[in-house]
Amino acid sequence: MIMKITVDTIELKKAFDKIFKVTAQKSRMSVLNNILVTATENSLYLSSCNLEQFAKMRICANSDIIAGNCSFILSDTKAIVKAMKFFTGLDTILEHDGENVIITCEGKKAKQRTFEADEFPEFPQVGAALTNDFNYSNSKLNERFNAVNYAVHAVSKDGYNPINTGICFKNNDMVACDGIRIALNKDYNLSVNGEFVVPPNAIKFVNEVLSEHIHVETDSKIIQASDQNAIIISRLLEGEFFNYMQILESRGDIDITVNTADCINSLKYLKTFVNGQCGVTWAENKISVENSGGYFESEIDITENISFPIDFNADYMMEALSQFKGNVNFNIRTYLSPIIITSDNDSNNIACLVPMKLKRAA
Repeated sequence: MIMKITVDTIELKKAFDKIFKVTAQKSRMSVLNNILVTATENSLYLSSCNLEQFAKMRICANSDIIAGNCSFILSDTKAIVKAMKFFTGLDTILEHDGENVIITCEGKKAKQRTFEADEFPEFPQVGAALTNDFNYSNSKLNERFNAVNYAVHAVSKDGYNPINTGICFKNNDMVACDGIRIALNKDYNLSVNGEFVVPPNAIKFVNEVLSEHIHVETDSKIIQASDQNAIIISRLLEGEFFNYMQILESRGDIDITVNTADCINSLKYLKTFVNGQCGVTWAENKISVENSGGYFESEIDITENISFPIDFNADYMMEALSQFKGNVNFNIRTYLSPIIITSDNDSNNIACLVPMKLKRAA
């Protein structure tokens, strides 16, 4: 026996559930589908990675037998996670004999073969030349991420620059852009140095794995977020992010104020009459849709009528409006220029939507 160690069952289950999310669960490389387990005299470490994001979590442990640092890779982590759902005892015992791991809890046992630990990818490390080093609130990060995540460009084969599939941090800004929409959220209590772009999965894993108070470090290629017992490391996306300020600072002469809830309600009404993506038309104080099923419209209270019709995707507009409460301001230049959405009561959010052009009957 190389290792025999006892851990709190609840803490072990929580750690497995969190760390398993970071594995590349559909990879052909079995090592990326599984978790690396490392035991020391008073700690058990669980590590996982998908080659872009890396995670490690520590839980307290009591060692009965330990030959130095014992490390191994589970051969079927998913099966172990399923087994642990039925573990109800206070303590769980992990034993390793060099080839197999046996996990026991109050009469229930799970045994499987293990892989050598040296097959696990090496964790990248932030360099000594840090570009950012700050403490932050995980809940605030999650709130900001949820505000802009709808505008992240989906991964596709259209040749779109991969850096624009990420979340850009610049000055006080957190920005997502997919070529049709821009979503920006500001936090005036945080100003980052330079500009860096984070894969959305990295922020998602930080929210799911780490506790409320996190420490963030970046260099030119890596971002690392940590709390007292866990760490998330991710590669940054390389390249030049879209110049979003060039669009947001290009304002038109038309400013219209609309109640957010009323506008969303009108768009939901019109969406019920269209299958798939919903293109609608806004003219004067009416939003309408016309198709083979007929003509439908909804009036909205606005401060100024639009003298020309504007067509846009209703789903995209509702997502943009989700950043705001109360009244919003639409800034419009022409029927094909980006619609910039702001709020007098909320200086932290800006949204932008490029109109579409619907075919009209002659």
